[in-house]
Amino acid sequence: MNRTDPSTQLWWMLTCWTILCTLLLVVMLGLLGAAQMGIGLMIGVLTLGGILVFYAWLVRRFAQPGSHGFRRRLLLSGMVKYPILMLVIYLVVQGGTQMALGFAVGVLLPLAVLTILALRMNH
Repeated sequence: MNRTDPSTQLWWMLTCWTILCTLLLVVMLGLLGAAQMGIGLMIGVLTLGGILVFYAWLVRRFAQPGSHGFRRRLLLSGMVKYPILMLVIYLVVQGGTQMALGFAVGVLLPLAVLTILALRMNH
């Protein structure tokens, strides 16, 4: 992994800005007394981050030219990934409305940061 590669720089900026925004929002929510929403936010960010890291690992490890097993591994990974994701969502919903809203914001936060970074890199 070369740090001067533009895609690697984008991932590093995405990681740094997402962590910074998440920590600022969690501290702000904690000070406002909405700790459940902060917990949901962290769970959402970690869930989406885990999915992105899993796919990056899967592509880097198994998507070789001429490899016919990549598509099969991608389909088989759903048998593990989706039940775990459903369990996480079930536990978040059991945490209440604030936690569910925080989870939704936590999933959208990295996507918003990625969109802003992509727009800035194109200008």
